[in-house]
Amino acid sequence: MKTRNPIQLQTTSIGLSFELDPVGGYYPEQGPCIIVFDGNFEVGCYSLQMLESMGGGVCITSGEFEKYRAIEAHDLARLCAEARTILEGAK
Repeated sequence: MKTRNPIQLQTTSIGLSFELDPVGGYYPEQGPCIIVFDGNFEVGCYSLQMLESMGGGVCITSGEFEKYRAIEAHDLARLCAEARTILEGAK
């Protein structure tokens, strides 16, 4: 998955790191997305709007052995807030 202008986010969660793609990755019609990495392995690309709607946290599959990683509710809220702050500053 190639992003056009990825922005490294400071929020991390249990070995995961995140990048913000303001354009929307594969599906620009879904708006900005967050790309999730487990080390150097790209796990997936998730719409920011979808992640914001998951107030209770989210569990994703990551790594070559399909480990499950949880992004707890407080980490998810912080991640989405950080992304929104960056997007608002870019206007």
